[in-house]
Amino acid sequence: MKTEHIPLVASGLGGHIGRNIFFLASDFSVYVKRIEHDEEQAVVNLEKRFLKTNTAVHIPQPSDQADFW
Repeated sequence: MKTEHIPLVASGLGGHIGRNIFFLASDFSVYVKRIEHDEEQAVVNLEKRFLKTNTAVHIPQPSDQADFW
């Protein structure tokens, strides 16, 4: 951001709280909404169920290309 001369007016880093980031292209505003613990737990539970039922399939590529999962 420094390279592009974009000022940092606030920050919210660290911790174990999930966040939703909203960007408004009309005026370049950025908003952050913290995810409440019960919402966060619901997302974790959905992801665990998804991982149990879906597994990644590795598709090998020639050495000069990227690997896809």
